[in-house]
Amino acid sequence: MSGWWNEDVALGVGWAGNLKTAGFKGEATYFHPQKQWADTTGAVSVSMSVDYVFKGNFYVMGGLLFSSLGADSTLNFVALANSAIVSTAPPSAKSLMPSKYSAMLSVSKPITALVNASMVAIYSPGVNLLFVMPSVSVAVANNWDFSIFAQSGMLDNGSSFRNYGTSVFARLKWGF
Repeated sequence: MSGWWNEDVALGVGWAGNLKTAGFKGEATYFHPQKQWADTTGAVSVSMSVDYVFKGNFYVMGGLLFSSLGADSTLNFVALANSAIVSTAPPSAKSLMPSKYSAMLSVSKPITALVNASMVAIYSPGVNLLFVMPSVSVAVANNWDFSIFAQSGMLDNGSSFRNYGTSVFARLKWGF
């Protein structure tokens, strides 16, 4: 695929398939400034994931993300606060995480027929950044779900690994 993204030309490719009985998906995008063809300041973003459902509907997904614009050394809180992760600006397709490398692990398991619990963790080595996001969803009526989500971000600021914020959200969702 190709197109324009803000001031850049974007060229991308995506795939979805299987590795035996596991799902395998990914995409890669190259961004290059439209007005600076001779410039070498392009950006690359590559992600891939593998997912599998075990007996009892225990779901596991692992993924990797590479962002050529990301940092690969320790971030400080000011750099993190100015990143797309915690700022009020929407995340950029060119920079989905403030780090160059990120790994994600997601697990989900129905507790009962009406209750599902999940946990997502994203870790960025080099910058030593960790996001943990647990959630619980309950089917409260036909086509209605109530969910509670938490998000916690931890960062090694060079002298210690500490929590820089936790948020809790609730959602009532109607499916039609």
